[in-house]
Amino acid sequence: MIEQAPTRTPRFPLRKAKSLPGFKLHGSAADRLVSIWHLYKVTFTVTLRHVFGRPSVSEWTWTFETANAMLREQMKGAFERPTAAEGRALLDALQFNPSEVPDVERQSTGPGAPSGEWFVPRNAVPGRTMLYLHGGGYGFYGASYGQGVALVAETAGARTFCLNYRLAPEHPHPAQLEDAVAAYRWLLSEGVPPNTLVIAGDSAGGHLMIMLLVELKRLGLPFPALGVGLCPWTDTGDRGESLFANNRYDWVQGEHTRIFSRWYHGSTTASPAQTSLFSLDLRGLPPLYLQAGGREILVDMIREFSETAKTQGVDVNLDIWDSMTHDFQFYGNLLPESREALIKIGAIVDHHTGG
Repeated sequence: MIEQAPTRTPRFPLRKAKSLPGFKLHGSAADRLVSIWHLYKVTFTVTLRHVFGRPSVSEWTWTFETANAMLREQMKGAFERPTAAEGRALLDALQFNPSEVPDVERQSTGPGAPSGEWFVPRNAVPGRTMLYLHGGGYGFYGASYGQGVALVAETAGARTFCLNYRLAPEHPHPAQLEDAVAAYRWLLSEGVPPNTLVIAGDSAGGHLMIMLLVELKRLGLPFPALGVGLCPWTDTGDRGESLFANNRYDWVQGEHTRIFSRWYHGSTTASPAQTSLFSLDLRGLPPLYLQAGGREILVDMIREFSETAKTQGVDVNLDIWDSMTHDFQFYGNLLPESREALIKIGAIVDHHTGG
């Protein structure tokens, strides 16, 4: 097990964004109005807290707490919509423009390729590839997600294929796993060496990353060099006190995971007990590097999964940032914790792929 990531010059060359910092509105007038209301409501509330010296968590900056509260309001609103598609539209209605963005080129795929998009950092290490599996509870994939994927791709120095797998509830399990296996086979067929290939995913994508590794073992396909899980959803059922105890801090709520789980399983014969990562035979899997926020709802199940994987002989390294919430890594340079987490990912990837 890697107790300390190798040190090196951080690979984090952000550049000034072409658009001005702020936000953009998209979609219907109704979705725009709701999003603006959410933004002004949380801005007023958080500002009052900070003016009177009472942030929700003492380490939180005004910017972070405002963004976290905004995400919570948008998620709450999305689940109040009649359909998942309408919820997705609300989540996409307001998108923030950062002042700095990764130096990454986004490229479409060619004919015959799986649905997805390439993120190619200017500083990519020759031959290094990452398969990225996005989060969103298997049901959401926001338009602004690309900013987070680009951050991970750049700090890992990897040409990254972000798979656009089919979403629930329209496409329940095992559609997502089938798409992930097809994407992995495609990368191998394109000549990507497994020893320079990394599979990474956040939240539900972290769950899918482990599911994919176990399926690769069953199929007899070569393993990648490393699996990376950012705040992975390790149990599709209720597990851990933090799942509801941390609702007051996190932007995704314990009740949301129950809805995501229902969408994910649909009318299939699979149950949360069967798709829980705790029910899988993890023996023989490649090294895993996991990250979590100490204030997120999933932190207890992530800790428990790390220990479970270790008892099965898996080389697991888990880092937790005590004051952070779910998917905090995507804040980039706005948070020292996010920057540190991303740099650690890059160091671990370097170590396992010969960087």
